[in-house]
Formats: sequence, C-alpha cells, structure tokens
Amino acid sequence: MKKLIFTFLLLSAPMIAWAQPYPSPTFNTVTLQTPLTAANGGTGVNNGSNNITLTGNLTTHGGHALAFTTTGVTNVTLPTSGTLLNTITGVTPGANSNITSLSNVSSIGGIPIYSALQYGAVCDGSTDDSSAIQSAISAAQSAGGGTIILPPGKVCAIASSLEISASNVGILCPNGGDNPNTFGSITGYPFTSSCTLKWIGSLGGSMVQIVSPHVSTSSNPIQGDSIIGVQFDGNAGLAANGLDIQTESAGNFKNLSFLDFAGGYAIDLNVIGVTNTNFNPLATASSQWNVFQNVFVQDLLANASTGLRLGSFDGGGSLTVNASENVFINTHIEVGASGGATAEGILFDGADTNRFYTTAVSEYADTAPAVDFSISQNGSNYFSSGANSFYGLVAGSEIIARGQTTFPSCTSSLTTSLGSEPCTSGDQIYDLDYGNGTQPPVVEPGAQLMWRTGQGVSGGQTFGQIAAGGNATDTLGAASAITNETLRIRNSASDNIILDNSSGVSAWGINLDSNSSTADLRINPIAGTSGTVLIAGALNTTGNDALLYNNSSGQSIPSGVSTTITGWTKVDDRIGAQFNASTGVYTAPATGYYNISAGLLFNNAASTVGNQYLIAVIAKGVNVCTGEEYSQNTSSSIPHAASVSCVVSLSAGQTALIQANQNTGSALTLSSSGAATYVSVSRIP
Repeated sequence: MKKLIFTFLLLSAPMIAWAQPYPSPTFNTVTLQTPLTAANGGTGVNNGSNNITLTGNLTTHGGHALAFTTTGVTNVTLPTSGTLLNTITGVTPGANSNITSLSNVSSIGGIPIYSALQYGAVCDGSTDDSSAIQSAISAAQSAGGGTIILPPGKVCAIASSLEISASNVGILCPNGGDNPNTFGSITGYPFTSSCTLKWIGSLGGSMVQIVSPHVSTSSNPIQGDSIIGVQFDGNAGLAANGLDIQTESAGNFKNLSFLDFAGGYAIDLNVIGVTNTNFNPLATASSQWNVFQNVFVQDLLANASTGLRLGSFDGGGSLTVNASENVFINTHIEVGASGGATAEGILFDGADTNRFYTTAVSEYADTAPAVDFSISQNGSNYFSSGANSFYGLVAGSEIIARGQTTFPSCTSSLTTSLGSEPCTSGDQIYDLDYGNGTQPPVVEPGAQLMWRTGQGVSGGQTFGQIAAGGNATDTLGAASAITNETLRIRNSASDNIILDNSSGVSAWGINLDSNSSTADLRINPIAGTSGTVLIAGALNTTGNDALLYNNSSGQSIPSGVSTTITGWTKVDDRIGAQFNASTGVYTAPATGYYNISAGLLFNNAASTVGNQYLIAVIAKGVNVCTGEEYSQNTSSSIPHAASVSCVVSLSAGQTALIQANQNTGSALTLSSSGAATYVSVSRIP
C-alpha cells in the first residue's frame, strides 16, 4: 500500500490513522505540533493514493522538524502561496524519497526558494550541474532574492563558476552542519556540511563568486547574500579558489568546509576595483559586516592555496576600499605540505578592523606564515592592514607583522611624516596559545603588533607611547602630560620602577626623591639588598667621541616629503670617519648612548598660520624624536627655526641621520648661514 507518513500528532483534533486508500485529499490548513512516529509510540498517518496536496498555510510549532517518508508516493505538493514557518534546515526527506518532492515549496519564512534539482541539476558527482544551479540563482536574482536548495548528501559537480550578483540570494543545504550527527566526509567537526560542490572545470578555476555589479555610477554594493552548509571540493587542486567575494556587506556564511585548492585562496574576502565611472560615488565598495561562522579549510597539497585572504583596493583617495568590520567565529585552517612554501593560513592584505573569535591555523612542513599582517600595494599607493583582532589564536607557524624589512619605504604610524605610507599597525592578538607550538610573533621594524598569551605574557615590538601610574589617578595624570616621549611614569606613593632579580626578589627601586622641581633621581636598594650600583667601563668626561657640523648648502626641502639633510661642513670632529658629511649618515663607533642635537633654519617664505616646519632624528631607520615649529602669522619676512635633541641607544655600526619636512605647499630652502643649521653628536660616558 502506498503511503505518506507525517511524523507529527494533530493535537487540535483526535488521532487519525488512515488504513485504506482515499482519493487525493486537499487540506486547506494543517497544524503539526508534536511528533507521531512508530518510534514515538504512534501509528502515523497513511494515505494510499498517489497524490497528496496541501494548500493554504502549513505551520509547525515548537521548532519541530518536518520529516517526510514518501515510499511509493509519486507526487507531494506543498503550499505554493502559503508560508512554511520552520526553516528548511528542519526538513528532511525520508530514505526512499526524492528531494524533488520539495520542489513546489515556494517560500520559507516568506523567502522564495529554488531547488537546484527542479532546475535540472543531477548532482551525481560527475555530470556538470553548473548551468542548472546558475539558472536557479538567476531566477532568485530576478525575483529580488531567494534561496537555492542543494540536495543533502549529494555531490553537485560544476565546470564553470557560479556567480551571485544581486542582494539577498542564498545557497543552502538542508541540515547542512546544523545537525551535530551530520559530519559529512570530515569526521570530528560538528559544523561540517552535508551538501558538496565539486569542481570539474579547467585548472585554476573559481567555484563560487559573489560580485557586486560595477559597470556605471548607478552600480551599488550587494548585501545579505548567504551560503550555509556547503562543502567546497577543489578536486585535488584543480580549482584555485573556493569562495571569491568581491564587495559584499551583511552576508551570512555558516557551516562551510573547503578541501584541496591550489595556487589561489580557499576563501577570498575582497573588493572590486572601483573607479570614478564604474560605481556609485556615494556608496562604499568595501566588504563589511559579513559573518563567517564554523569555517573549516583543509588543503594539504604541496601547492596549496592560502586558506583565507582579506583584501583591499587602493585607487587613491575615495577609491580606497577594503575588507573591514567582518566577524569570524570558529575558524579552523590546515594548509601546506612538505615542499610547499606559499600557502599562508590567513593573509591580511590591506584589511582592517576585522574580528576573529576562536581561531586555529596549522601549517604542515610549510615555511609560509600562519597569520600575515601585510600591506597591499597598487603602484605607488599603499594600503596597510591595521586594527585587526584575534580573541583566542593557535598558530602552527610564524605570525608576522610586515614593516620595513618587506616594505622598506613604509614608516611607523607613530611617527608617520607628511606624505609617507605607514607600515602595518594596531593589530592585536589576545589569548595567544603557547601550548600548541605557537611562537612569539615576528614584528618587522616600523610595524606594530600587540599580543598577549593565555598565560598573561604580553609582547610586541611597538606599543606606541605608554603612560603608567601607581593608581588610576597617577595613570591618567601621566597620560595627560605625555608629549613625544615613549614612556612616562607617575607614582605618588612609592618607587616608580622596581627591579627584581632572577629569583624574583625585589632588589632595587628607582624614583624621584620629592615632588619638587629640583627632585633628585635615586636608585635605592630594597630592604635586604646589600649590593652596590656598578658602572661597567670607566667614566669618560674628556669630550672624546663628539662632533659638530654645520650646513651652508642652502638645501631645498620639498613640501610634504621627509628629506635627509646632506652636504655638511665640519666644525669639530673627534670621531673621524664615523660621519659622512656628504650623505649626512652617522655610524656609531661603539655600542652606547648618544646625545644627538640638531637645528634647522628655513628661509623666509609666504606662510599660512599653522604651517609646520619639522626636524627629526632618524636612528636605526626609525624616527626617534621630532622637533617642530608652527607658523604664527602670514609674514614672508620671518624665517622659521626648528630644533631637536634626544638620547639614542645605538649598537656599533648602527646609523643615525637628520631629516626635515614642511607643509607650506612649495619647496623651501634652508638658510645658508652655517651656524643656523647644525648637528651635534656626542657619546655619553
């Protein structure tokens, strides 16, 4: 006897069991509230006809799933104009059913749905289903949005890219990873999908692309697209890219897995290249506010693709867009193999303000970084990654923040001078897990990265200026008083700094002896300390290791460009060949502290109130101190002087030089009066 079993009890009416065939019935409204299956002690509802039609509204209550067993039933028609209130992830066809029995469901929660099988997909793992699935996507886009349903447990092969180019379009696998008992082919990951897209196209292809239209000034960014419960199979490296996103906002990407791509990106969250003619100038082409949840990448090929890239496009000015303000929850990436050196785990390529919660990246015999905070370069335009944050990170290989080692022309954002490009800055890692092979991050000169381990250890090459105090009042006071120094400490109660020995015993305190302007600096032994203050090496006060040069070259200083001062003339030099007068580069003869002072006099020129005249000491490639003058009037008869002085720690062979900058809008020359432009270097004994 042909039958259709509904696994729910009709609580609003007595239990009904059909034991004999009836003509094809039609129900105007059916309310299903609690399960009624043999396993639950019920008898089910049997219909002996070949057809059953439900019209009107089909409603489920209490979040129950709607399960069909359609043995022998040739046609099941669900409402075409009503609303199915439970989500499609609660719809499970029976073991002997055909998913096409759901093809006539017109909407879920008011959102139209489109079955890939209804549009001709076979999903047998070898037949090219790309045209059929793309037809379903096109139908949803033409209708203003909708959800494309893939068949659970099936492999839909595609030979060409699937493209979404409109808002509110989704690709959904029923029960795709939401059911903790559905693991797909990767055992152990409860968010693994149960629908598969497999690439069978040409080498280096992209499987799914979400691309905002960019053809005219009326083109706007798309938003609200989604992919849930899908496994992307790159077919042993035949495909280069899994999910390629170019300008999408407020998207939802959940329960996704990516397997075996080569030479590209498993996930590329990027942006379109905008111009003044291909996009709405009042809209942003950045990819923002997207949520990625439960994402797994496994790519162990020798030429594996990078797991995740967050990209940018720097066309200059308002044409600068990137991936920003996106959220990633539960991200697990495994990439690389013996001999593979290019596949990175996560690459920030000019992206900023993205948040990652619970992230693990494993590199297998691969020298590429697990996490790479980098800079996107488009010709002369730089776009530095910054302000990205991890909350819980395990990294199986190097974490790196790019600076002047990789990009020599970038500068630290703390000392970025006019017209220069910053290195990466402001990125943060909280709860960095040292227990699984994670190593301290590498921070190149000029870059910034703050990190803190789960054990409470903090680090980072550059934190910016720091204010510290013995209590909140002291800290706020130090912060308000800080100017251009690296560290300011205020402690109104006790020693400002306490030094512990290797046994953890507090040995020495360093503080000021009073609050007066004539306070002495004291180094005090803590109770129980009997040691003395030792100075390694003899004190030298004879004035050796000192030089003084002036400059009468009248050098031209362009507006907005940090310029090294050259062409110096010796006044006195007790060091000899350590200062190159023609290039202006000083090389430290020995490791120690050096007092470097310099002054510049810019010649008379028409000025604007607020114009800046800058002088800076550059030591070890980093701006260590800056002096400046602001124009107070518009007179063209007043020269402008700027001076600077600081103590710099240099190792033998390290260099220092003097740079100038100004922002008047045109080049200015330095005064040819030698005494007005000078540099003095002396080694502190």
